[in-house]
Amino acid sequence: GGAAAMGGGSLPGMTFAQRWVFVPAVYPLFVAMAAGVGVCAFRIGHSMTHPDIRVMKGPRMDEDSFIKAQEKAGKRYQMNPIRSFVLGRSTEIMPGINAAFSK
Repeated sequence: GGAAAMGGGSLPGMTFAQRWVFVPAVYPLFVAMAAGVGVCAFRIGHSMTHPDIRVMKGPRMDEDSFIKAQEKAGKRYQMNPIRSFVLGRSTEIMPGINAAFSK
C-alpha cells in the first residue's frame, strides 16, 4: 500500500543501477552531491593544515623554533592552491560582455 504509493516501495525487476545510474534525470543530483562532498573534503583538509594545529610533539615543545617555522607555514596555508590559481586572474566574470558595454 502506502509505501509503494509514496515511492518507498521497490519496483519489481528494477535494480539500483536501473533506477538511479541509468536515468539521466538524476545526473544533476549526482553532480550537486559530488560538488558538495568535494567542497567539504577541501575545507576539512585545508583546516587540518592550519599552522596553529600542532599534532606532532616536536613543534609543541619548543615555542621559539615554532614561531620561526610558523611564518613559512602561515604563508603556505594562506597561499593555498585555489588562491594561487585565482590570484593573477581578472576579477571580471564576463570580461567580453563588460568590454562591450563599457564602450
